[in-house]
Amino acid sequence: MPDEAIDQEASRARGSRSELLIDEQQIQQATAGDVVILKGALYPDANPILHQSPAIEGTGENRLLLRIDTDEFLNF
Repeated sequence: MPDEAIDQEASRARGSRSELLIDEQQIQQATAGDVVILKGALYPDANPILHQSPAIEGTGENRLLLRIDTDEFLNF
């Protein structure tokens, strides 16, 4: 979702999906096998990426999450 399609105040308040989305027509979707890089809440001067992963419980499928943190963002 582009930033302008999301109610950022509702996002920070952890609102419901219906409260968050200003324009559902702008939902973007990755396909199986796509590599997606999402910025988080600690990324400077930016709104975190809102996402919803599909449920895989009971399907036998696995999901890979690779998290990359840098010293700059962790204040080491």
